[in-house]
Amino acid sequence: MAENLNVGQRIDSGVQATDNQATEKYCFNNNEAECTTRGGLYSWDEMMDYSTSPGAKGICPSGWHVPTREEWWDLEITLGLDSNQVNTGSEYDFRGTHGSDLMEGGSSGFEWLMGTGYSYGVNGTSFNGDGSHSLLYTSTQSGSSAYYSFLYTGNLPGVRANATVAKYYSFSVRCVKD
Repeated sequence: MAENLNVGQRIDSGVQATDNQATEKYCFNNNEAECTTRGGLYSWDEMMDYSTSPGAKGICPSGWHVPTREEWWDLEITLGLDSNQVNTGSEYDFRGTHGSDLMEGGSSGFEWLMGTGYSYGVNGTSFNGDGSHSLLYTSTQSGSSAYYSFLYTGNLPGVRANATVAKYYSFSVRCVKD
Protein backbone atom coordinates (compact mmCIF):
# COMPACT_ATOMS: atom_id res chain seq x y z
CA MET A 1 0.00 0.00 0.00
CA ALA A 2 1.10 3.52 -0.67
CA GLU A 3 -0.17 4.81 2.68
CA ASN A 4 -0.63 3.63 6.23
CA LEU A 5 -4.01 2.01 6.77
CA ASN A 6 -6.68 4.16 8.40
CA VAL A 7 -9.85 2.15 9.00
CA GLY A 8 -12.14 1.69 11.97
CA GLN A 9 -13.29 3.79 14.86
CA ARG A 10 -10.96 5.68 17.15
CA ILE A 11 -10.79 4.65 20.77
CA ASP A 12 -9.10 6.78 23.42
CA SER A 13 -5.87 5.77 25.09
CA GLY A 14 -6.61 3.80 28.20
CA VAL A 15 -9.36 1.83 26.41
CA GLN A 16 -8.37 -1.64 25.26
CA ALA A 17 -9.31 -2.79 21.76
CA THR A 18 -11.47 -5.90 21.96
CA ASP A 19 -12.71 -8.63 19.63
CA ASN A 20 -16.13 -7.04 19.18
CA GLN A 21 -16.60 -7.18 15.37
CA ALA A 22 -15.60 -3.50 15.09
CA THR A 23 -12.14 -2.38 13.98
CA GLU A 24 -10.69 -0.17 16.70
CA LYS A 25 -7.67 2.11 16.32
CA TYR A 26 -5.71 4.65 18.30
CA CYS A 27 -4.83 8.01 16.83
CA PHE A 28 -1.58 9.62 17.96
CA ASN A 29 -2.31 11.76 21.05
CA ASN A 30 -6.02 10.85 20.76
CA ASN A 31 -6.33 13.27 17.83
CA GLU A 32 -8.43 12.06 14.87
CA ALA A 33 -6.53 14.41 12.54
CA GLU A 34 -3.37 12.39 13.28
CA CYS A 35 -5.07 9.26 11.89
CA THR A 36 -5.98 11.19 8.75
CA THR A 37 -2.35 12.26 8.27
CA ARG A 38 -0.43 9.26 9.65
CA GLY A 39 -2.91 6.37 9.61
CA GLY A 40 -4.32 4.50 12.56
CA LEU A 41 -2.31 2.68 15.22
CA TYR A 42 -3.43 -0.91 15.80
CA SER A 43 -2.56 -3.60 18.32
CA TRP A 44 -1.37 -6.81 16.67
CA ASP A 45 -4.54 -8.73 17.53
CA GLU A 46 -6.76 -5.96 16.20
CA MET A 47 -4.68 -5.62 13.01
CA MET A 48 -4.95 -9.38 12.47
CA ASP A 49 -8.72 -9.28 13.13
CA TYR A 50 -7.92 -11.81 15.88
CA SER A 51 -6.46 -14.39 13.48
CA THR A 52 -3.05 -15.91 14.22
CA SER A 53 -2.26 -17.11 10.68
CA PRO A 54 0.75 -15.46 9.00
CA GLY A 55 -0.41 -13.64 5.87
CA ALA A 56 -4.01 -13.30 7.13
CA LYS A 57 -6.28 -10.66 5.61
CA GLY A 58 -6.72 -9.04 9.03
CA ILE A 59 -8.21 -5.56 8.72
CA CYS A 60 -6.86 -5.12 5.18
CA PRO A 61 -9.31 -4.56 2.32
CA SER A 62 -10.50 -7.46 0.20
CA GLY A 63 -7.70 -8.75 -2.04
CA TRP A 64 -4.97 -7.60 0.40
CA HIS A 65 -3.28 -9.12 3.46
CA VAL A 66 -0.96 -8.22 6.33
CA PRO A 67 2.63 -8.93 5.20
CA THR A 68 4.64 -11.72 6.78
CA ARG A 69 8.16 -11.30 8.08
CA GLU A 70 9.43 -13.02 4.93
CA GLU A 71 7.57 -10.54 2.72
CA TRP A 72 9.38 -7.72 4.53
CA TRP A 73 12.64 -9.56 3.83
CA ASP A 74 11.67 -9.57 0.13
CA LEU A 75 11.26 -5.80 0.37
CA GLU A 76 14.71 -5.48 1.95
CA ILE A 77 16.26 -7.50 -0.89
CA THR A 78 14.43 -5.35 -3.45
CA LEU A 79 15.92 -2.28 -1.77
CA GLY A 80 19.45 -3.58 -2.04
CA LEU A 81 20.15 -5.96 0.84
CA ASP A 82 22.23 -8.97 -0.14
CA SER A 83 19.93 -11.99 0.19
CA ASN A 84 22.62 -13.73 2.28
CA GLN A 85 22.26 -11.01 4.96
CA VAL A 86 18.48 -11.13 5.39
CA ASN A 87 18.38 -13.18 8.56
CA THR A 88 21.76 -12.22 10.00
CA GLY A 89 22.94 -9.55 12.37
CA SER A 90 21.63 -8.54 15.75
CA GLU A 91 17.96 -7.95 16.35
CA TYR A 92 18.23 -4.15 16.17
CA ASP A 93 21.03 -3.93 13.61
CA PHE A 94 20.22 -1.40 10.89
CA ARG A 95 21.24 -2.98 7.61
CA GLY A 96 20.93 -3.01 3.88
CA THR A 97 18.29 -0.42 3.12
CA HIS A 98 20.04 2.79 4.06
CA GLY A 99 19.90 5.87 1.91
CA SER A 100 17.29 7.33 -0.34
CA ASP A 101 15.35 4.22 -1.37
CA LEU A 102 12.84 4.62 1.47
CA MET A 103 12.77 8.40 1.54
CA GLU A 104 10.02 10.52 0.02
CA GLY A 105 10.70 10.63 -3.70
CA GLY A 106 13.16 7.71 -3.33
CA SER A 107 13.96 5.43 -6.20
CA SER A 108 12.16 2.31 -4.98
CA GLY A 109 8.57 3.51 -5.32
CA PHE A 110 8.01 2.48 -1.69
CA GLU A 111 7.58 5.54 0.47
CA TRP A 112 7.54 5.19 4.22
CA LEU A 113 5.94 8.05 6.12
CA MET A 114 8.51 9.01 8.70
CA GLY A 115 7.69 9.73 12.30
CA THR A 116 4.21 8.24 12.57
CA GLY A 117 4.93 7.23 16.16
CA TYR A 118 3.35 4.40 18.12
CA SER A 119 1.45 3.69 21.32
CA TYR A 120 2.50 1.38 24.10
CA GLY A 121 1.00 0.09 27.27
CA VAL A 122 -1.69 -2.59 27.42
CA ASN A 123 -4.46 -0.11 26.64
CA GLY A 124 -2.56 2.27 24.36
CA THR A 125 -1.93 4.42 27.40
CA SER A 126 1.13 6.29 26.10
CA PHE A 127 2.31 7.66 22.77
CA ASN A 128 5.93 7.97 21.71
CA GLY A 129 8.15 8.44 18.66
CA ASP A 130 6.45 11.52 17.22
CA GLY A 131 8.60 12.61 14.30
CA SER A 132 11.27 9.96 14.89
CA HIS A 133 9.83 6.43 14.79
CA SER A 134 7.74 4.66 12.17
CA LEU A 135 6.84 1.09 13.03
CA LEU A 136 4.86 -1.46 11.02
CA TYR A 137 3.75 -4.87 12.26
CA THR A 138 4.10 -8.08 10.27
CA SER A 139 1.62 -10.93 10.54
CA THR A 140 4.32 -13.28 11.85
CA GLN A 141 4.30 -13.95 15.58
CA SER A 142 6.83 -15.41 17.96
CA GLY A 143 5.11 -16.65 21.10
CA SER A 144 3.44 -13.70 22.82
CA SER A 145 5.35 -11.24 20.59
CA ALA A 146 5.18 -10.32 16.92
CA TYR A 147 7.76 -9.28 14.34
CA TYR A 148 7.79 -5.72 13.08
CA SER A 149 9.76 -3.40 10.85
CA PHE A 150 10.82 0.10 11.71
CA LEU A 151 12.50 3.26 10.57
CA TYR A 152 14.13 5.54 13.07
CA THR A 153 15.27 9.02 12.05
CA GLY A 154 17.77 9.25 14.91
CA ASN A 155 20.04 6.87 13.04
CA LEU A 156 20.53 5.90 9.43
CA PRO A 157 17.14 4.69 8.26
CA GLY A 158 16.79 0.97 7.90
CA VAL A 159 14.21 -1.77 7.75
CA ARG A 160 14.21 -4.57 10.29
CA ALA A 161 11.94 -7.54 10.11
CA ASN A 162 13.74 -9.61 12.69
CA ALA A 163 12.79 -7.69 15.82
CA THR A 164 9.87 -8.65 18.05
CA VAL A 165 7.69 -6.69 20.42
CA ALA A 166 4.71 -7.39 22.68
CA LYS A 167 1.47 -7.54 20.69
CA TYR A 168 -0.22 -4.86 22.78
CA TYR A 169 1.93 -2.12 21.25
CA SER A 170 0.00 -0.24 18.56
CA PHE A 171 1.75 0.39 15.26
CA SER A 172 0.91 1.51 11.76
CA VAL A 173 -0.25 -1.06 9.19
CA ARG A 174 0.52 -1.54 5.51
CA CYS A 175 -1.13 -4.24 3.46
CA VAL A 176 0.21 -6.29 0.55
CA LYS A 177 -1.85 -7.16 -2.51
CA ASP A 178 -2.69 -10.88 -2.73
